[in-house]
Amino acid sequence: MTRVIFLDLDETLIAQEKAFALAYQSVATLATKVVDVDRDSLAEFIPVVAASCFDKLAVAGLVRRCRFGGRDVLWGDPSGDSEVLRQLTAVAPAYRKDVWSTLLAKHSITDPALAESLDACFRHEMTTKMTAFDEVEQVLTNLRQNYRLAIITNGMPAAQQAKLQRLGLNNHFETLIASADIGVGKPAGEIFRHALAVMRVGAHEAIMVGDSWDGDIIGARREGMNACWVRRDDADPMANTEGTPIISDLSSLIALLQSPPAREPSRIIAS
Repeated sequence: MTRVIFLDLDETLIAQEKAFALAYQSVATLATKVVDVDRDSLAEFIPVVAASCFDKLAVAGLVRRCRFGGRDVLWGDPSGDSEVLRQLTAVAPAYRKDVWSTLLAKHSITDPALAESLDACFRHEMTTKMTAFDEVEQVLTNLRQNYRLAIITNGMPAAQQAKLQRLGLNNHFETLIASADIGVGKPAGEIFRHALAVMRVGAHEAIMVGDSWDGDIIGARREGMNACWVRRDDADPMANTEGTPIISDLSSLIALLQSPPAREPSRIIAS
């Protein structure tokens, strides 16, 4: 019997990739008002520079174990008590400055004031452009009537919690388990076992719902949990999902939880 539903955050509840794309465009638009550069090429180059600058940091290896990257640190709050979060907090301001200065330097521009403006613009845009998928609020409200809910996410806890709070979703969840607190990210078994211990349930009493086959689904199933794969795109499902149900959005989740386990791979399409 399912007692706890663990949900992934980014691209399961929240459209983070869309927010990144909009933020890149906003920063590039601001830059083109000051200097003569191509907006689209500048926007496309931002994540490349962010990754390159981040790879130079000593903490990069620890962050990779937690399964997130430099673009998250470029705007999110890295504060926290774990070793990786302490190191990130110490280097984040210099890292952000390096990214925007390097981005402009690649276009033969040296302008510290503009770099600061791009930094402020990006952080503001990422905060304000983050949105939940249309069905999320109502589905979570319904699920809470019969299940306990929690988040398992790869990322920084303060940054991830801030997304939930801004979108008014935080009250639906008992806890948020973030990889940067644990020191390792999905699909590593440690983060799932930690989440089960925090929620005081056995693996057979929990289901993991997420958009990443390798991270959410494989990771959870290795620990004996049930899982449900959220496929919001139009791509064909994998040929062998080993019986894991697939939904196109969260609106089908309640019906799925109330139905008998499928013996064969199944795809449930949201209405």
